[in-house]
Amino acid sequence: KEWSTFAMAIPVLCLHGKQQNADIYAERLKRLQRRLCGRRDSSLSFSLSFVDAPFDVTEDGFPAEDRGKRTWLLSGTRGLLEAYRVVESAFRETSFKGIIAFSQGGLIAALLAALAEAKVPPFESLSWAVIAGSPDVADLIQKSYFDDEKGPFLDALRQLEEAGGVGIASLHILGDSDEIVPASSSLSLSRRFQSAQLYEHKGGHHLPQRVEDLDFIESWILHASQPFVEHAQDLALPGSWTVENAASVVEEIDALKAIFETDLVVKAAPLVVKEEAAKADVVGIFEATSHSSDVLRLEFRVDGA
Repeated sequence: KEWSTFAMAIPVLCLHGKQQNADIYAERLKRLQRRLCGRRDSSLSFSLSFVDAPFDVTEDGFPAEDRGKRTWLLSGTRGLLEAYRVVESAFRETSFKGIIAFSQGGLIAALLAALAEAKVPPFESLSWAVIAGSPDVADLIQKSYFDDEKGPFLDALRQLEEAGGVGIASLHILGDSDEIVPASSSLSLSRRFQSAQLYEHKGGHHLPQRVEDLDFIESWILHASQPFVEHAQDLALPGSWTVENAASVVEEIDALKAIFETDLVVKAAPLVVKEEAAKADVVGIFEATSHSSDVLRLEFRVDGA
């Protein structure tokens, strides 16, 4: 009976493209999500959240059969304020550290990256973005000067207007046969980030699904997220715990307050063991979270005997 791993779940916001919605995007990201969220034996895991864009595509002239699919923007820059409200609400609920965005969702991700660079609350927690198949913001910037509905994204557009104006880590994924968003447009967007990394996959306007593609994306995300666990890795935890004394882990959680500078709230009892009678051993989970929604998880393995 012993504790085997210490894991921190990094919260990640996922922004779908036009003519999609949160459910569709979750299905498209299923293979990557399984990799990121299933890292039980690692010191680092992830929690992915999906949100719907504010508008039904039928409001932008799409046929009735497309009802239920969403768009972040209407014609021109109409809808920027509504888009801002959706992501602001998400960030006020959870301090997301990363974003995985596709196509039109990548435009919103770029704006959020600029706001994070400027330390605009509540977006200052954001430190990396994966942007796939997304066009440049040039048209959005140009149209914004003639559109009164700019809202809080105006400063972000100005930040993006400068080449290399955004400093957070970014991975830009391009399809070599993308006929909807040309590679040149995605390249232009990447140049607005100081430390952009490019990755080209063999395919069109979609998220890459080949093993080698997912290996690269996962590796990049792990590297970008490493700073979040540097302090956690230094935390001295006992190498072995029995079920009888496992409750003393609560004392160790107090040490984490110094890392996150906030109170921690226990979300699950430490001695609750999943019932898996068919297996020789089972895993129990002790979980705590900070008020900024950083989740810290301790797992222990209990012999079935």
